[in-house]
Amino acid sequence: MLKKISHKLMATILGVTLIAAAAIYASGYLAVRSGLGGITEQLHRRHLDSNMLESMGEEIHQLNTLINDLRTLTQSDLGGLSFQRERIPARRFFDDYAHKAAGQLEPHGLSLEPDIELDEKLSLFADKSRLKQLLDNLLQNSRRYTDADGKVQLSLYQDERELVLCWQDSAPGVPAESLPKLFERLYRVESSRNRATGGSGLGLSICKSIVEAQNGVIEAGHSELGGLAITCRLPLMT
Repeated sequence: MLKKISHKLMATILGVTLIAAAAIYASGYLAVRSGLGGITEQLHRRHLDSNMLESMGEEIHQLNTLINDLRTLTQSDLGGLSFQRERIPARRFFDDYAHKAAGQLEPHGLSLEPDIELDEKLSLFADKSRLKQLLDNLLQNSRRYTDADGKVQLSLYQDERELVLCWQDSAPGVPAESLPKLFERLYRVESSRNRATGGSGLGLSICKSIVEAQNGVIEAGHSELGGLAITCRLPLMT
């Protein structure tokens, strides 16, 4: 089912790309036909074309993201989600990610508060790219749904032989009855938290697949900041 949807979306992207190319060609052809007397009209047309192409670019990017999400879930269903596990110095990895995440959230009026209580010697045996994908999905979820001037908190600490990662954001929150359903595919919360557009509705489902494939556990709850809290428990190297 997911594979069929992915193929249909790829066809849609191809169609949008061809329309964009046709628009560029038509714009150039009309500019030549108009001659020097139509300079003002050409400039106006180019401005409109630029806006149109930018909008198309955003749509293509969103569709590409959705296709990649669907591909990841399809691989997970088939047991073919690839992992290249390696020793990862936990403190250094999450410090670096927190620095980059703060820069991505700032333009959206959000601040990141890292709270990383990990010993320098702690290591994870995990896939670095999949771990980054997990964090990226959590970041995008907060970026899309958290109110402006809000906060995001990334907390990490050790609990015996597990690393506990808690990603929290500020308002709006999620109704209690929706929390168990957040990891379902295409599930959307019927509240102000779902006011944004552009999400695939698959991000948290992918997070669940990544965490569980690395022998971890993921849960959703209410955030102390007023929004959503996602807690992941991952095994540490022994």
